[in-house]
Amino acid sequence: MYKFSNPPTPFDTLRRFYEIASKKLNYVYVGNILWEEGESTYCKGCKKPIIVRDGYFIKEYHLKGDRCEFCNAQNNIVV
Repeated sequence: MYKFSNPPTPFDTLRRFYEIASKKLNYVYVGNILWEEGESTYCKGCKKPIIVRDGYFIKEYHLKGDRCEFCNAQNNIVV
């Protein structure tokens, strides 16, 4: 942030881009903002949150290897 003078991106803009990207891409999430829905990563099979973040921290992790703990769908995520 040193010498950075641009204003922060408005939340509504981030939410709109998140919604647009989520229609075509798996595993979309928004960083650097406190918004549980937008910070989480969802299973491409059952759509439940498989990685729940709180800022820079992972609160919940629902993968066994690359499989969803809820529906066993393969999710191509490496953590």
